[in-house]
Amino acid sequence: MTPEKLQGACMALGKATISTFGMQDPRYVASPMGFLRMLLAHNWVTNPSNLAGVQAGKVRNLEVSYYPRGLESEITDVDDCESTPAGQQTFNMGPSMFRKTGIWLGLEELQTLCDMAEGNVSIDGAGFPTELYERMVGRINVMLESINKAILLAQKTKFGVNFNTGSNAPTNLEVSLDKVYLDRGYTKLLADLEDNLIPNGYGIVGSGIIRNLFLATTMKTGANMDGMDYRLGLGGNFFYDRPSMTAWGENQFGAFAPNSVKFIDVPRYVAPTLSGLQGTSFFFQLPIPMDFGNGQYTMNLDAQLKFFDCPTDLGDGNVQDRGWALMLSKTFGLFTAPTLFKEGDPMHGTNGTLLYTASAS
Repeated sequence: MTPEKLQGACMALGKATISTFGMQDPRYVASPMGFLRMLLAHNWVTNPSNLAGVQAGKVRNLEVSYYPRGLESEITDVDDCESTPAGQQTFNMGPSMFRKTGIWLGLEELQTLCDMAEGNVSIDGAGFPTELYERMVGRINVMLESINKAILLAQKTKFGVNFNTGSNAPTNLEVSLDKVYLDRGYTKLLADLEDNLIPNGYGIVGSGIIRNLFLATTMKTGANMDGMDYRLGLGGNFFYDRPSMTAWGENQFGAFAPNSVKFIDVPRYVAPTLSGLQGTSFFFQLPIPMDFGNGQYTMNLDAQLKFFDCPTDLGDGNVQDRGWALMLSKTFGLFTAPTLFKEGDPMHGTNGTLLYTASAS
């Protein structure tokens, strides 16, 4: 097969993926879980500041640059030419993380992609083998679950200090739907968010009791006996994450300021470093649309289409005839600012992330 046909087939796969994954059929929906879902839904995503070096294979550690808040001592009341410029901080995150999955494409399936590229088959769900999409979305969702578990574990030791406790240990939060307390429950959570300078647009990730609280609010039809209606405050900020119970602890949940945590996206199969035909493989980017109700995010996976010219044993006695392996991968990291405030700032040690343990009262 010529490089031109391979490129056309890969482009057709990308266009058909956008068309079919964007459908509201649950078989074709890429659905990241809790923590990862929060990051992508809010577009709390960035590339490492040393992306070019990582793509070229010159460096392994990811770096992210950010600006901490200035100090009051840096503010002057004199109109002169002296100033204290804001200094950029570079945070070394260590090596990137990596996850990969793959599916097998028969010769007929790849030929269908070529026909799509040449206009002989429509580039939509009706023109592409349904079974292939079901295989793809199943594998992709399992990989997204694995990525989510990896960033949950990465976040475990990175929660910031709670300004009101002076510690980054989990803060106990008693919650109730029927009673309103001034020093606990949802009131305390909102006060903590305000005191830690966490604005509206925050996200909450967890499971257990806090998840049950959010579920219960969906069944409420009005205010409680105190005249309070939690539905007005809880809104759509909660992201259920079952594996967080294992990663963080039972009934623990995290509250996150906008952009206090970011998914670090590291695209690898791009020009000029690694793209197009290389040996017996074709390298490209495969777009995977995700619809979160309040907007769509497209994650680009690194894709390698490799030809096997002999029957291949895929394990468990599954021997495939000659064909193509489509290997999908993502190189990534999680950035949590060590602190957003300089030493000497009253907020030093806080970083816009808080860890809680929920209990029922």
